[in-house]
Amino acid sequence: MKSFAFIIATFTALLGLSQESNAQETEYTLSDFELGEHVSGEKRKLSNLDGKVVVIEYWGTRWGPCIAGMPHLVQMDRKYSKKGMVLVGAEVQRSDDDKIKEVVEKQGLKFTVTKGIAGPSLSNAIPHMAVFDVKGDLVIKGHPNHCHIYTSPSPRDPGWCR
Repeated sequence: MKSFAFIIATFTALLGLSQESNAQETEYTLSDFELGEHVSGEKRKLSNLDGKVVVIEYWGTRWGPCIAGMPHLVQMDRKYSKKGMVLVGAEVQRSDDDKIKEVVEKQGLKFTVTKGIAGPSLSNAIPHMAVFDVKGDLVIKGHPNHCHIYTSPSPRDPGWCR
């Protein structure tokens, strides 16, 4: 639970970042990725999300830790979508549509869910989260409980990601 509190604090900080952040160059940008086939939620294109904080959650229908994290994603989406954050759940275990839709319904997912995502490989493990700031730069990636921050919204806090 502490880690999800950290993630929520992160989004609060990211949503408040100014366009003139002292950000370092990042590894990837949002334009390096393309969403897979739409399954549920709002149909989106990443190229249309300029100026938004975008969170991509890589997950699978057959992996318990991914399903266990869904209530936290629902909570995060409810709280931060109103402030401009866009959450996308990319199912990456190649499950069929019926299985994905079953999870979507059972978990009450309202955010965009797709079958996969094309782009650079960020991890071989799931769940995995990638967060892009309002400029489209990758600023956080990793397991939702263990992140790697590329640029800290609070550079005075060296222990920001623990």
